[in-house]
Amino acid sequence: MNNDNTPLFKLLADKTREGKLQWGETAKEGAFIAAVNNVMVFRLELILLSWKYADHTSQAVHLEAIDEHGESLFRIISQTSVAKAAWRLAEHNSQRPHVEVAEAILLLESL
Repeated sequence: MNNDNTPLFKLLADKTREGKLQWGETAKEGAFIAAVNNVMVFRLELILLSWKYADHTSQAVHLEAIDEHGESLFRIISQTSVAKAAWRLAEHNSQRPHVEVAEAILLLESL
């Protein structure tokens, strides 16, 4: 079995650049999600890898694909430049829901 995930990360980056894949922020900082035709959700997160007997860490991208029922289809951890580029594009193109404090107060007062 071929474990090269570069084509998947490249396609995620390409579709993001083309505006065909819309990323949104999650409650977790550094994690972004994008839905594809209500069939699959991709979640990209920048993580730190550490080793038990070493005193250094390195960055990696954690990709998870989730089906329409919320079940995880697969997970990939990659330290490739292509994976990191896909994450940077997701971060750059993410749509953050902006809620002002005044809006939050009005919403709570309406309860």
